[in-house]
Amino acid sequence: MANDEGKPQNKFSRMISYFVSIKELLVAIVAIATSVYTLVKPQDTKITQKSYEILVNRTNEIAKATENNHDDIGALRGYLEGYIKGTSKPEPVTGSALTPLTIPSSKPLVPYVFKPKKIPSIDEIAKIDSDGDGIAEPSAAPLPSLSPRPAAAAPPPFAQVVQSAK
Repeated sequence: MANDEGKPQNKFSRMISYFVSIKELLVAIVAIATSVYTLVKPQDTKITQKSYEILVNRTNEIAKATENNHDDIGALRGYLEGYIKGTSKPEPVTGSALTPLTIPSSKPLVPYVFKPKKIPSIDEIAKIDSDGDGIAEPSAAPLPSLSPRPAAAAPPPFAQVVQSAK
């Protein structure tokens, strides 16, 4: 036998080449066996489940905080309405009095164009404070409607997530 340079191979070179080929074949067999094993073995989802539970808990905390913020905005709205009406003890708006935000579908939506307002002069500001106590008098304009309370997030259970991933 001859090698790439045309020189005859000795017995020792052929033996080394043979062992190198066997080594590469064994490495390929081990790689195939490892890949088959990783496909067949059951997956350990303990860490994934714990992470999912943490995320669900944090999502529920955020949903609860959002509901509390909505209730606080409703109470603040009630306070402002009481202030505007001039009652001595403003009462908060309850959930039944909250009106949902509705957009009439008959009118096409037009993009909003920002137009900066004119900054009032000192004389104009003085006209707003009619009694001279340094506090502007309440406006007669109605307050904007409050959107309905957001629905709480409901993530699916972990078993359902794992089942859908398969």
